[in-house]
Amino acid sequence: MSEFYSNLNTGYYNEKIHLLRNEYLNILDSTNTVIDTYRWDGAKFNKIKYATLESEWLGKTKPF
Repeated sequence: MSEFYSNLNTGYYNEKIHLLRNEYLNILDSTNTVIDTYRWDGAKFNKIKYATLESEWLGKTKPF
């Protein structure tokens, strides 16, 4: 994990996994829970951010 996070903008890690442009990468922990999601844009990994939703029924919630 540390190797991936330290090389987000260099493309070094993509040389190992060979993602195509606009493919997604989920980072999992030891219990297979998704920690982070990134999209490869051809040059670097971009973190996917989800908007916070607000409704009367659910209040404020953030999808995962």
